[in-house]
Amino acid sequence: WGDSVALLLRRDRFGKLFILYRSGIMVEPSLPDVPVQLSALPRTVGWTTTTRVNPSPAVLRRSLQQLKWSVQEGDLLLAMTDGVNDNLFHEQIESVANQYEPYAEPAVIAQAICEAAHSHSVTPTSVTPFGTLRHRHGGKPDDISVGA
Repeated sequence: WGDSVALLLRRDRFGKLFILYRSGIMVEPSLPDVPVQLSALPRTVGWTTTTRVNPSPAVLRRSLQQLKWSVQEGDLLLAMTDGVNDNLFHEQIESVANQYEPYAEPAVIAQAICEAAHSHSVTPTSVTPFGTLRHRHGGKPDDISVGA
């Protein structure tokens, strides 16, 4: 999970989806600018075990989040990797989601968000959250996944 986030979108009285809740990224409390990476390096030729990079069980316990969100019929819950959030502003995620009718297949919306994030990631002139933080244009090619 690490620097991935979850979003809960809900329709307003006009039928437009908006982001109601957003999870934070998992960070080591003593290193608030460093996301916890849940990863394991695969076995390769010559390795006898799978190597776990981090976190230790103690770090994982300190960095876990428990979220309690009230959901309603018609809400859209998205889990997305940092590649989406680095390349799309929240308003853009809402805009992509709002291109679809209420009760559209969530997987179709998730795919469209992935495609938009990928497009921004490879376009040198895109204005993105990643580029804005670095005072430049362009996106960040990265892992781009959305689950809905």
